[in-house]
Formats: sequence, C-alpha cells, structure tokens
Amino acid sequence: MNRFLIDRISPKDKFVTLDDPSQLHHLRDVLRIHAFEQVIVFDNLGNEYVALVSEIGPLAVKLELKETKKAKGPGVKITVACAIPKK
Repeated sequence: MNRFLIDRISPKDKFVTLDDPSQLHHLRDVLRIHAFEQVIVFDNLGNEYVALVSEIGPLAVKLELKETKKAKGPGVKITVACAIPKK
C-alpha cells in the first residue's frame, strides 16, 4: 500500500488534506490513485493511519482516516565503524 507524509494529524480528525504539490503529483499522476482507494498516511510522531481517498482535486486530495495504528520501529540495527589510518 502506498504511504504519504502529512506533517500534522490530530487524533480527533476524521479527514485530512494532502496539499503538498510533489506528493499530490505522485499520488494523482504517477501512481494514478483514484477516489475510494486506500492509502497509508503517517506523521512525524510515528503514527500511521489507513485512509480512504474521498476527493481528488487539482490542488489537494481529501483523505478520510479509517484506522489508526502505531508505526513499527526499525527492524535493522546498524553499527558504523571507522578504521584509523596509519601516519
């Protein structure tokens, strides 16, 4: 399922608007998502929402939030090491 970032999502919201021009272009023109398809939106706080595309306009997409779920943490741990060069 396709994911999109929305900066501010209040837990009380039933609808959110995706109005970032680059994400709007990606959703509408590249992925060709139509009304009544499901997408995932997420915020900067680590929350994910299953959303239904309710309206697609020329400047914004209106999304209806259906389900809230906590995002999973990173599954991979990375260790970075640097070799000390000789003189």
